[in-house]
Amino acid sequence: MRIAVITPSLGSVNIEWAFRFATIASNTNAQLFMFTSKHFRIDEARNRAVLEALKLNPTHVLFWDGDVIPFTYGPNQEPVLNPKVIEIMLNWRYPVVSAYYYTSKLLPNTFIYDEKEDTYKPYEIPYERAIEFVDAVGLGFCLVDARIFRMIEPPWFEYKCEYEKTENGLKITEVSEDITFCDKLRKLGFKVMVLRRIFCKHIHNAYIVGKDKFELVRTR
Repeated sequence: MRIAVITPSLGSVNIEWAFRFATIASNTNAQLFMFTSKHFRIDEARNRAVLEALKLNPTHVLFWDGDVIPFTYGPNQEPVLNPKVIEIMLNWRYPVVSAYYYTSKLLPNTFIYDEKEDTYKPYEIPYERAIEFVDAVGLGFCLVDARIFRMIEPPWFEYKCEYEKTENGLKITEVSEDITFCDKLRKLGFKVMVLRRIFCKHIHNAYIVGKDKFELVRTR
C-alpha cells in the first residue's frame, strides 16, 4: 500500500496536530508520502497536490486537513487517540471512506443529496450507527482509492459561487470543492462510507471575551 497524504496548508499547523500526525504516521504499515499546497484557492490547492501525488502511483489518497485530528471512541464514548486509525479505514477496502466531524459552521461533515431541490443537505449521523453511507462529505479526513482520480477528468475540485438577482437583491450560492468532488462521485454511482466511530476534533481559534465566553475567529 502506498498512501499519498494531502494537506492543503497556509504555511503552518497546530503543534498538537503535528504530534498526532507523527504518531499515526509511524504506526501505519503502508508507505506514506506527504503533499502540501499553498495555493490561495482551496480547490486548486487540492487539484495541484493530487496531480503531484499521482506521479508516485499511490494506491490511495488520504485527505487530511491541517486543522483536523482523528480519534476513535473509548469504552465510555470518550475520544481516544488511535495510532491505527488509517489501518482501520484501509481494512474496509471501500473506494471512499471518511471520518465524522463538525465543520466550522457547526454542521456535520456528511451530506445527503436532495434530488427535488438539486442540493446537498447536512445529515446528522447518530453515534449508534457505526457505519453510514452518504452522498457527500467534507474532506477533512477522507481516504480515497487512487483509481477514482483516473475515472474523473480534472479538475476534480471546483469551488463554485453563483450570483442570482432576486426581488430582495443578490442571492449568492456557494458550493465547496469537497461537495463538487463528491457530486462527480455520485454521478458515477459511488457512495461515501462514513465510519461514525472515527471522530475528528476540528481546531478553531477563538477570542476570549469574558468568563466562559468566547467568539470564534473566522479562518475562511
